[in-house]
Amino acid sequence: MQKSPCRTAFKFLFLWSFVLLYVQSGLGQAIIKGNVTDSLNIPVPYAAVGLLNTKDSSLIKGALCNDSGVYTFDNIKPGAYLIKVQVIGYSEQFSQVVKADSIINIVPVIQMKGSGNNLKAVRVVADKPFMEHQADKIIFNVEGSVVSSGKNALEVLNDLAGVTADDNANITVHGKGGVLVLVDDKPIYMDLATYLRSIDASQIEKIEVISNPSAKYEASGKSVINIILKKDKNLGLNGQFTSNYRQWMYAGFNENLNINYRTKKFNFFANTGVNFFHNYTTHTINETIEGANAMQLVFNENAPQVTQGARDYSTAGIDFTPDNKQTITLSVDGYSLLVPDKITINNTTNIRSQNGSIDSSIYNPSVTSDKETQIVYGIDYKFKIDSDGKELSANMSFLPYRGSNSIQNSIYSYDGTGDVLLHAPELSSAYEPSTIDIWHGKVDYTQPFDKKSKLDMGFEEENAMLDNNAAFYNIVQNVNVVDTTRTNHFNFQENVFAGYVNYYRKLSKKVDLQAGVRAEQTNDKGIQYVHDTSFTRNYLNLFPSAELSWELNDANSFSLSYSRRIDRPDYDDMNPFITVLSPYNYSDGNINLLPQLSDNYELDYNLGDLINTTFGYVHFTNVMAEGTHQQDGSYITYNTPINIGSYNVYYMEITSTLRPIKWWTSINTLNTYHDHYFGTFSGDAVNNSNLSYQFHSNNMFNFKHGWRAQIVYWYHSSNLNAVFVESPLSNLDMGVGKYFDDDRFSVNLNVTDVFATRINTSTQISPGLSIVDTRYNDYRKVRLSLTWKFGKSQYHRQEENNKKNIPLKGGQQ
Repeated sequence: MQKSPCRTAFKFLFLWSFVLLYVQSGLGQAIIKGNVTDSLNIPVPYAAVGLLNTKDSSLIKGALCNDSGVYTFDNIKPGAYLIKVQVIGYSEQFSQVVKADSIINIVPVIQMKGSGNNLKAVRVVADKPFMEHQADKIIFNVEGSVVSSGKNALEVLNDLAGVTADDNANITVHGKGGVLVLVDDKPIYMDLATYLRSIDASQIEKIEVISNPSAKYEASGKSVINIILKKDKNLGLNGQFTSNYRQWMYAGFNENLNINYRTKKFNFFANTGVNFFHNYTTHTINETIEGANAMQLVFNENAPQVTQGARDYSTAGIDFTPDNKQTITLSVDGYSLLVPDKITINNTTNIRSQNGSIDSSIYNPSVTSDKETQIVYGIDYKFKIDSDGKELSANMSFLPYRGSNSIQNSIYSYDGTGDVLLHAPELSSAYEPSTIDIWHGKVDYTQPFDKKSKLDMGFEEENAMLDNNAAFYNIVQNVNVVDTTRTNHFNFQENVFAGYVNYYRKLSKKVDLQAGVRAEQTNDKGIQYVHDTSFTRNYLNLFPSAELSWELNDANSFSLSYSRRIDRPDYDDMNPFITVLSPYNYSDGNINLLPQLSDNYELDYNLGDLINTTFGYVHFTNVMAEGTHQQDGSYITYNTPINIGSYNVYYMEITSTLRPIKWWTSINTLNTYHDHYFGTFSGDAVNNSNLSYQFHSNNMFNFKHGWRAQIVYWYHSSNLNAVFVESPLSNLDMGVGKYFDDDRFSVNLNVTDVFATRINTSTQISPGLSIVDTRYNDYRKVRLSLTWKFGKSQYHRQEENNKKNIPLKGGQQ
């Protein structure tokens, strides 16, 4: 039924992309690339690079070097040019005349020399590119994004090409779920959605997306997303303050301060933010249930929800560098709900018979108060053993989590005419405290064999202990009576011990090989005290990975990769507690839930920065999915995570970075994937398949006098999620901003979900049960953000001595 519209959309999107590519090719056909180093041939990151006209030295285009000191100018007309490089602490350098007479033009290395006067600031002539493709990952520099201003980390993920995220932190990359999220290379152990909402966009420097990670990474998740927080590299006191205000149905605001004080041997850093929120959600569920004697009942639930409160996220620490080989970092970070979440839900359920008339109604108002605090204490050590590349690093972390929620619940019952069935409402309450303690340790070592090969190895251990107590009460004549059907006490312990080896070798000038294997031993033990049940699960898995990359020439490169990954159930997924969502809609955990395994194959092709293409295939076993089923003898439905069988997905993603005009950069991504689930659900066979696609367009406009604008649009076709079919979604964000005072002060104004089209509807149809679930959160918001950067703005870089301790030049430290 959807084939014809899909085909029409595909044709339009492909035609549109290639028309833009053709327009771009007419504007400029040459690419100029090069890199910048210091006097010791160490790359200089983020140097300001200008492309100059040889006739009058006028600036044609500006760029910034990336982390590896590499700069690129594309869409350049054939001709002769000069390259000018500026960076604080070094004297200005120029290249020889560069003749752009071929498709790819490589500039000889530009080596920076120390300057006797490094106190004068140099104005950066260009922003970092929003998206950078590297051999094993894609980097999104979100710091300069206008539409990301004022958002939290969970919301920012939807601004990235190929990435989607919903309110419950169900994140996909290339249309596939099972994503390991890291913050500063460290995993997140608590509720992912809450944690990411606590991080403001102004705290983020960049986000790395690794679609097929090596054995060095934890085996959890099909892909890895690493959120890198800001840490200023300047000497002295530097920082940034951001204030955000947002408004639609309700107002909200958040404030963030990032501050660094750096000396030769010490760096003191702190990043803190507070968010006051007030959100509105509408949630409707329509269930059709087949009862005895083919009797059919329809449940229409409508549950508007208001959530308000305040939470903070903070990190602080100190880096100590006793010499140019060692770094010791002590840190503490975490989040807490400064004002407990107050969640007010007014649920109305109408029960209709086969003729459509209302048989009865239930009005169920409830108020939930939620408190959470998570802190991470960490110590990191890095030791660069020698200049050949030997390196040792270690990390130890302790993560205590404390949380609780209390619920006050009332139920009013009415007959079909609206008359009260019970003169007094049914009253109940619940209190659920949770305690989680996690210890994590990790050691990594790098052993180079020669200039062409090295071996990475390491091991890590993680121990988690969870204690969750739930006390439910029915209130009878103002007396709390224990509800034994729902009161429970669950204790869970998990130990994961892992070790890995990963080998890298440069087979030739253009071909690289990386291969490794990771072993993880998992030991789980769960005890349900009230109902006297327990389980123990021990399993050992091997996770091989390999990647072969081939740089055909400066414009064309390929990579072929494979990895085996695992998705373990979250703690909540195995917690058997019953959560009452509404009088006829419950959720619970599954102590028998097994981990999900995947084999991932990927082929990548890059045509410079113009076209990036990925083809992939993934086979999942023990697929974890959420399914809704009925309880025998009642009309209550349960949402329970289960294993349904196997899942295959084939996907193709094409990204094109276009610059139709010098002030307009357009990054367009088309992702198509075919899902096929097969197995069993509630005793019935599952054989579901679907072809889906996603389109994402990020358009950035850099005008004169510090003005900039951004438009982000994405569309997701209908999507298959195990036994649910999810409706199409679309979203449009728009923003405008201005820099003032040499970029120290900026103002951004944006609108998210301009047309309020992010309405998510999922449909499940199984024997005896049909469910249509529709949810809309108030994504549409107007945000005003003010940012002020303060400090010396002096870039300081400590050059590494070689074995002979060559003295540094130009007064550099």
